[in-house]
Amino acid sequence: MFSSGYLRSFFIYLSILISSAPSLANSEDCLHLNNNINNQIRNCEQLLKINKNSTQADFNIRLKLLALYTHQGSYENAHKLFASMTHYSADTLTYQQNFNLQRRLGILYYREGLFPKSLLFFKKAAALIKSDIHEAMFAKIQADIGTAYLAMAKYSQAILAYNKSLKIKKKLGSQQGIAVTLNNLGSVYRKMQLWPEAQDFYQRAINIYETLNLPARMAHSKENLGLIFLADKSYDAALNVFIQSFHFFEQKKNQVASLRLLLLLSETQINNSKLAAAAKYLNQAQAIDLILGPSAHSTALKLNLGRLLSAQGQYQQAQAILLAGVKFSKEQNDIIHTLALYHALIENAVKFNQFKAAFEYQALYTTAALANYKLNFNNELVTTRAGFEFDQQTQKIILLNKNNEIKQLTLINQRAKFALLSIIFLLFTITSISFIFWQKHKRALIEKNLHTEINWHRSQFAKLGVNHRRLSAAFGELKQALLIINNSQQVIFINNACCKLLKIKKKNIINLTMDDLIQESNQDFWQVWHSGVEFNNEFYPKVKLNNVDSGIDLTVTTIDYDEYLTLFAFNLNNINEHILVSSAMSEHTFHQHLVDLMIISLEAWELATKSNRIELAERSGIWRVSIDEGRLRTRSMDRYLMLKTLPKKPRWREVIRTAHFVLAECTLSDECKLSLNDKLAALSQHLRAQALL
Repeated sequence: MFSSGYLRSFFIYLSILISSAPSLANSEDCLHLNNNINNQIRNCEQLLKINKNSTQADFNIRLKLLALYTHQGSYENAHKLFASMTHYSADTLTYQQNFNLQRRLGILYYREGLFPKSLLFFKKAAALIKSDIHEAMFAKIQADIGTAYLAMAKYSQAILAYNKSLKIKKKLGSQQGIAVTLNNLGSVYRKMQLWPEAQDFYQRAINIYETLNLPARMAHSKENLGLIFLADKSYDAALNVFIQSFHFFEQKKNQVASLRLLLLLSETQINNSKLAAAAKYLNQAQAIDLILGPSAHSTALKLNLGRLLSAQGQYQQAQAILLAGVKFSKEQNDIIHTLALYHALIENAVKFNQFKAAFEYQALYTTAALANYKLNFNNELVTTRAGFEFDQQTQKIILLNKNNEIKQLTLINQRAKFALLSIIFLLFTITSISFIFWQKHKRALIEKNLHTEINWHRSQFAKLGVNHRRLSAAFGELKQALLIINNSQQVIFINNACCKLLKIKKKNIINLTMDDLIQESNQDFWQVWHSGVEFNNEFYPKVKLNNVDSGIDLTVTTIDYDEYLTLFAFNLNNINEHILVSSAMSEHTFHQHLVDLMIISLEAWELATKSNRIELAERSGIWRVSIDEGRLRTRSMDRYLMLKTLPKKPRWREVIRTAHFVLAECTLSDECKLSLNDKLAALSQHLRAQALL
């Protein structure tokens, strides 16, 4: 028979085995993927109650639970859990554990909408690894950084981060990872409203998902592709891909995704004026929303219901549900949907001639938009500050490591080296201060000379422009109705008779263009106008004007009056001959000077600004830019770039003004500036000799 002491020891050992068995079983259920996230969370929490030692295994459990809380949306529990992990020293953890902790914190703050803080932790995680050693981790964290930048609307930084991730994934041959990053790049270009680029990235991602037989991811990418078609008003194409994605999620019983797709389908049908189909989708969406309870999708549901009711002619009902949506979106701090709801309220009020209500909603929209702008500004400030603090921390760590190395290397003969370093530092400081003062004095002289030169060129540019007082003296008191257009196609002068005819005031001609005066139905006139050719007393009978009931006869001619202008005369029978500048100089020499100056001015502009001659014409306002076959052209300027195409009576003032404009507005090299000044001086001297200035 067994003794009582032996039996007692046996039962104690047996109880230990029984108590440890659930721990071993639950460890597998906690750390690995489980279809039931709530059960997985309970298993992890139970493990933490049993295992209270600060081991690496315990840390991994806490890290997994942090990810589960974040995924579930239990952000408060996630922060409490992180607070319980602060006693772990970074030195006792592996680099991978440190990396995963920083990345998980970044994901937590991202889910909470704190994107600048999220970006800070993603960057901390990236600083813990090396791109050439930990390639897979580097690709993953760069994708996270790109996602944070995308949420902050910093699209160029997002594209840069995603491309870094894509490069590594292509090297590793991770087809699924490549598809994910392609999908993310598509989202960036979609936010930038660059539809062709976004569509290309989404389609490439869809093709890979289809090859890998990943229908869930393919459905998400098709949904993104549909958003492009919806924004581009390709409603049939959008409807096709949305329906495909909806059928997949409906089959998988994914109610959240199904609700999202139903809202997109209803929005597409409302935009396409197919109200019956939109109502069917919204009825399905309401049924799912009742099951899921209030969420961000509830706001979008109210928005689409309000738009549908408004389209059906039910003003009061539309207004009521849209206002309910505004209240709900404000409670959820959903500024995007708040602005969309206000916009829908404005459209609803205007549609039913409720202009007072529309004005009130417009004021509320403006207030909300301003608040959103301030919020974005504050977020930008937080981002900058967080980045600065991160850089400071990084620099402090680097400096600390360097100081430790220096201390180890300077233990021997420290006093002598300290004295030597002090002398070197003193000499360096004196030299630096002297150099800074010398540079400051030199920079001040250069800046003074540069401002003097720029101001002179600007004065020459303005001096050679049209003098409005001279135009008033020449045409202001004529009984003939006249107006004058400059090279930028803007009205720069209108006399009293024309003001009376067109029923406008002189003070209102600012920013007035020909599109505001002459109707598009006058095709003969507009065809010649858009071709960019010069007018020579061209007569157009019975031209229809926007402010005049009956047709008016119109004569158009191009005049050289300080610069080339276009004169419009209404009810004109005989027009006086306008005075053209004639040249008594040698035409060949004069023309060659003009072409040379124009070519070197254009080359200097392109070299300094990295832009083309169209940008020069638009920025200076000297040369006319026209549209031909859907392309911008500078026909007038182009004639001055070759001697054989130069007009017989060239606009020499425009050429000189162009040179002065380039010298005034561009930062040129000394060699380029000297060459341009020499050409300009030679032409000016020749013109003065011929008494043309």
